[in-house]
Amino acid sequence: MVNIVWQSVINVLAPRKCLVCGNVFEETFTPKRFDVMSHICQRCFDRLPIAPKPDTLLGEIAKNFLGEKFAFSRIISRFAKKDDLEQEYLHEEDNAAVSEIIYAIKYHGMKDAGRAFGRELGETLQMLGWTDYDALVPVPIHSARKRERGYNQSDFIAQGVADILHIPVQTAWVHRKNYTLSQTYFSFEERKENVRNVFAVNPQKVQSLRGASILLIDDILTTGSTLNACGVTLLEGGAKRIDAATLAKA
Repeated sequence: MVNIVWQSVINVLAPRKCLVCGNVFEETFTPKRFDVMSHICQRCFDRLPIAPKPDTLLGEIAKNFLGEKFAFSRIISRFAKKDDLEQEYLHEEDNAAVSEIIYAIKYHGMKDAGRAFGRELGETLQMLGWTDYDALVPVPIHSARKRERGYNQSDFIAQGVADILHIPVQTAWVHRKNYTLSQTYFSFEERKENVRNVFAVNPQKVQSLRGASILLIDDILTTGSTLNACGVTLLEGGAKRIDAATLAKA
């Protein structure tokens, strides 16, 4: 009874709003804390563009690394920031919706939303049978950037995936040794150069890493430069297999 009254007070003082459309939720029910419906309304969720199929994604990203080391056996994203050929009916605001979600998680530290959408990604992985991993490894950010923000948004997503798959999250197996500029406005070749040799395996974790099957997790997949640089580092450190999962595909 006390919890119900307290929740009612919170709803009046700080009503829940959809991350995408900004509309206040009707408080006819209270979803669980890490439910996506605590952060996005049903209408907006139903309109989120779906990412291309894993085989399509893998082929698309692998082409960017012809003649170079390529880390991944499989790649999956849950949503897309752009329409694919099967989603021409979607409006521009539907594409922008995914950007709003990523921005809220990445720059506003919305941990609960990150974990909720991570659970959504985890349910997709579970449905596809992508569950044979020894560890979930969120792509690390540099320690200085983590001090600036106070968090790594990929940690939130990884924890949500872990809630569903019950696989441990390992944040200490690999670290980012160099502080790099944002990739946002870089060309593809500039992106690859920007992340070249920026990751390193933690020498104290080499034994744990050796022979491990790893699911590498990040918020967004663009060209794959950052993910691949991190994945190759893990393989060179002794991992047996690396797959990648992101919340969205740009």
